[in-house]
Amino acid sequence: MLYWVYLVLCSCLDPVLQYLLAGLQEARLASVAATALQAISTVCKEHMKTHCDGLVHIAQAIDTFSISNDAATGLLRGEGVLINEIMSKSH
Repeated sequence: MLYWVYLVLCSCLDPVLQYLLAGLQEARLASVAATALQAISTVCKEHMKTHCDGLVHIAQAIDTFSISNDAATGLLRGEGVLINEIMSKSH
C-alpha cells in the first residue's frame, strides 16, 4: 500500500506542491504543510530535484510563514536531505 501511495504522490507532485505552498501561507495549515513538505522531500528525493529552486525560495521566506519552530526545523531538514542527495550524486 505504501508503495502505491509513493507512486501516486510522485506522479502528481506539481499540484501537491502547489497545494502545500498555499497551505504554508495559511496560518492554520502552515505547520501541517511544512511537515508534509519535509516528508515529501525525504521520500520523493529523485522527483523533488526538479523543484529545488522552489524549495530554496521557501527556505528564504520561512520567517514569513506562521509555522512552529519544530515545523520550520523539519522543513529545513527535509530540504537538507534533498540537497545532500543532489550533492552526493554530482560527485
